Amino acid sequence: MLFLWLLLLLSACAPMARLSMETLADTGRYCEMTLRIENLKNYQQQPVVEFLVFDSGGNTLTKETVRFDPIMPGKSQEKRTYVRASCKQMARVHVTDAYLPELYCSGGWCARNLLVGVNDREYVKSSTGYWLDQ
Repeated sequence: MLFLWLLLLLSACAPMARLSMETLADTGRYCEMTLRIENLKNYQQQPVVEFLVFDSGGNTLTKETVRFDPIMPGKSQEKRTYVRASCKQMARVHVTDAYLPELYCSGGWCARNLLVGVNDREYVKSSTGYWLDQ
């Protein structure tokens, strides 16, 4: 019985997705970025990713939300977004919330279905335009 409980616990904590980010262009007022998410589970996901953007002094520049279309198991999807800050100002991105829109309900209570492996992650800007997962 203990073995089954541990197996269930470990599978629940396994990453559900992998996120990567790339800076594409800077207009001065907006930073064009691509977010790529890979579905690591054996069921379709339609994730929502909310993130804060910080400058090098730790000041919040903006908060953004990106909604992905349904992603089949083992597949990935890219979404282009325009962040309301100059790419030159941006130093760090913190994913504050990554979740599936449907609620997870059990035993009379419901909670947000967090996207394990993406939720609450930090990314820092590299010189190549890619953002590195911390």
